[in-house]
Amino acid sequence: MSDSVLSVWVSTMHQCAAVHLALTSLTGLHHTVQEHIDLGFSRTSRDCNNMQKLLDWFDGHDPFQMPDNMVCNEKVTCDTAEELGAIINEHLDGVKIYGIE
Repeated sequence: MSDSVLSVWVSTMHQCAAVHLALTSLTGLHHTVQEHIDLGFSRTSRDCNNMQKLLDWFDGHDPFQMPDNMVCNEKVTCDTAEELGAIINEHLDGVKIYGIE
């Protein structure tokens, strides 16, 4: 197998998995022989629901929104970036995302 074929195969696996999941859900045919628990219909359905809840939470709680009191100026340098990032991250500490199992 050439590198280009392998690259195309690897880069399209997520699309193949999505098509497989959609067809499995549509037809109701589930492969149950030696199937890993994380690949079951109920687990994937719950994961999709939880992902949607997480995306909905991020719509209302943008982690990249800068606080009003923190403005970039000449004091913000590559040397202070880590400290400022920690301060920004503290705004999310202790925030609970409700409804995710």
